[in-house]
Amino acid sequence: MTVLSETILYRLLDASDTGLIGIAPDSAIAFWNGWMESRSNRRRQSVLGRRLDEVFPAADGGRVFEAVEQALADGLSSLLPQPPNGTLLPLFRDTGPGGEPEPIQQNVIVKALPTDDGKHFCFIQVTDITLVASREQLLRDQSRQMTALAEKCSAKERQVRAILNNALDGILTFDEKHRIETANRAAEAMFGYSSGGLVGKLANDIIGSGSGDTGITDLFGGLEGSVKEANGRECVGRRQNDTTFPVEFSLGVTHLDGKKLYIGTVRNISERKEAEHVIWRQANYDTLTGLPNRALFTDRLSQGMSRADREGDKLALMFVDLDHFKRVNDTLGHSVGDKLLVEAASRLKECLRKNDTVARLGGDEFTVILHGISKPQQCELVGLKILEYLAKPFHLDGDETFVSGSIGITLYPDDGRDIETLLRNADNAMYKAKEAGRNGLHFFTQQMHEQVHNRIAIEADLRQALSRGQMFLHYQPIVDATTLAVSGVEALLRWDHPTRGMVSPNDFIPVAEESGLIVPIGEWVLRTACDQAKAWLDDGLLPGRMAVNVSSRQCRHGSWLEFIEWVLRDSGLPPDLLTMEITESVLLDGMDFRVAMCVLQDMGVHLSIDDFGTGYSSLSYLKQFPADVVKIDRTFVSDVVDDPDSAALTQAIIAMAHGLKLKTVAEGVENVEQVEFLRGLGCDYLQGFYFSRPQPADVIEAYFRRNRSVPSEDSQTA
Repeated sequence: MTVLSETILYRLLDASDTGLIGIAPDSAIAFWNGWMESRSNRRRQSVLGRRLDEVFPAADGGRVFEAVEQALADGLSSLLPQPPNGTLLPLFRDTGPGGEPEPIQQNVIVKALPTDDGKHFCFIQVTDITLVASREQLLRDQSRQMTALAEKCSAKERQVRAILNNALDGILTFDEKHRIETANRAAEAMFGYSSGGLVGKLANDIIGSGSGDTGITDLFGGLEGSVKEANGRECVGRRQNDTTFPVEFSLGVTHLDGKKLYIGTVRNISERKEAEHVIWRQANYDTLTGLPNRALFTDRLSQGMSRADREGDKLALMFVDLDHFKRVNDTLGHSVGDKLLVEAASRLKECLRKNDTVARLGGDEFTVILHGISKPQQCELVGLKILEYLAKPFHLDGDETFVSGSIGITLYPDDGRDIETLLRNADNAMYKAKEAGRNGLHFFTQQMHEQVHNRIAIEADLRQALSRGQMFLHYQPIVDATTLAVSGVEALLRWDHPTRGMVSPNDFIPVAEESGLIVPIGEWVLRTACDQAKAWLDDGLLPGRMAVNVSSRQCRHGSWLEFIEWVLRDSGLPPDLLTMEITESVLLDGMDFRVAMCVLQDMGVHLSIDDFGTGYSSLSYLKQFPADVVKIDRTFVSDVVDDPDSAALTQAIIAMAHGLKLKTVAEGVENVEQVEFLRGLGCDYLQGFYFSRPQPADVIEAYFRRNRSVPSEDSQTA
């Protein structure tokens, strides 16, 4: 499938024969095409960034301004027809006598389009109906003229025929039995008949009602008493070759020689219907994948919920997110990423029944609606099929690419009875699937609902924790595995909440990362730790480097390298006495993090890969990134003595690190058996409760004084 570029799409919109205006969520004009420039006498650059009611006087465009405000605020779309007097917007065309400006009669469509952040973008289409209105008026005049002429003597016949044969639309006359008596040239050409070929045909032979084959008999029957006209019904025209096309049919009745004479006008509206369909599809379908967009998805979900209520069954909503899709965009380019999305959409459709729905909400996020669900196992089977199809290789531009999927599932009405709740539940379940290692599915549970509310409360309290002095640092020593002398220290964040008490880092650190609060909190941690390290250095107590953790969210922050440099300069701590601990997952984020690590090393800062072995990195990542230390995660250390697999993995990590000239630190050391075992494996440094729990600065300072020794240059590595 050919996908048009943004430039071509922009040019198509700019060259449109209707006026197009884009209004951003902040009410500023974001798009103003060439049609609007020529009809408003306002250049694009003079209106972009301004409000619409600043461009046009309020008295001239009040109805349009109100519709725009409703679209931006409430997501309501509007169709504003041409008013009887005046115009909707002050637009003009140079077609009057002498070329003077003539006001344009217009229809205006104000369409609200939802954005990914929950706001609305407003799209305005202005259609010049001056000629259409003139033609419609002409047709009505012609019909009235024909009715009047039919009541006059036959001396007017040639004049009548001249009007008939020069009319732009089809004009027909029918007898009391609805048979065609006369047809003008336009009608004969429209229905594919030669001259005189329509005479004698029944109205139902060439025009249907549009709802089956019921014809338009009721339209004739409706012209009784004072009702003399039936205007503008959309019907189906049937050509001589049996092909059909949409028409607009109007019918009038008069009496001639004591008999009824029906006069009809027929207009081919194929182009108008095609334009309406294009506009409808643009408003309801994703332009890249062809799947339903958020608006159509929401409508189908609402209908599906009503259907489930009527039939007494369940509906399942799935959130499907492609794992590490950003890596595809970053490495192969957005054009390849778009092709992957198109192929992924096709695979998702293959996994579903015809009455189910798959939609794209944006980015790499898809939703699936499953109808007629009686038990959760049905959803699980579909979910597993989707995972299987997504796991197959994608062949894109000669490259073989792999992605997987994470799926969250929620059920209606079990988990929620409104759209917002179901969307939130499926989204939370999808993130649970990601947390569980990706390439899997997860059902929403009530426990997750409680966890979500707890996370919301934690985030609210976390926003004020720093300013209220509730956060502080504890410090844990790192010891040399050979001498058991203290060779470094790690700063660990703690939170003492006034009502919750001590909040576990496992509870608040993920919330801080998701909300972005980890950036200011992390900056505070770095400043505090460096100031403390400098104080210990001045007192001759600092046993080695100060290790500080940095999250992936901080690494994405544009100025974090400059901030580290500023903190070191402001605190006076030498850069070679600071170790930045970076989680293994950061290496997989798809960012160009290697450059940042090289900058840190050039500054003199040391780098440690934290929690190694818990992510998905490989030897190639360690070769690419200039780290100094690998920290073995506590999940391996806890069972290293009794579990042969943990022992083998730990030994492999140590051997691999040493082969790359990296030092190793074992976390979570709690007993002497682990100490001796790790020393036997050749681990360089140890850290854990066996030596000291994380303690306040004054307690650790006393610990330093008791275990005071001058560290060797090699021991400073930790």
